Amino acid sequence: MILNNVRVKWAKLGDNPGTKYGSDETEWTIDCHLSEEQSKDWVAKGYAQKERFDKEDGTPICKIKRNTHFMKKNPITGAMEQLELSPPFVKDKYGDDMDHSIIGNGSVCNVQFIERPWEYSGRKGISPTLVGVQVMELVEYHGGGINDEFTYEEKPIAEITEEEDVPF
Repeated sequence: MILNNVRVKWAKLGDNPGTKYGSDETEWTIDCHLSEEQSKDWVAKGYAQKERFDKEDGTPICKIKRNTHFMKKNPITGAMEQLELSPPFVKDKYGDDMDHSIIGNGSVCNVQFIERPWEYSGRKGISPTLVGVQVMELVEYHGGGINDEFTYEEKPIAEITEEEDVPF
């Protein structure tokens, strides 16, 4: 399934996964701005319990995520082992691989996900699981550091004339 041409925020897609709420476990995530119709459909399909809205501009938004690891029982030892998952793919509009770290807030993307059924403590549902992102219009991320506001003087340059005896 694909959300086409959605404005995205907080893309954490490669070596910069976020942490899960209330946990030390990590996950890849991307927030997608939705139309009002898409938002209502998102809740109706059971992907979310209620509509969410961007705190900055009030538009409907959804978070699509994917775990960075999964637990599997070792058939020999019986112990649970944490195994790594591959990150979601990131492509440009031409289908070429793209650096995930330059996707800035406001980029327009196609976001691919699969429906993953789940069952826990007698409850059932369907969760969208992030597969990949295709960047259609890039707003490049330039880092969130603080700018250097100092003014600097030019370094003096030592001049050596032929008349001086250089001791080396």
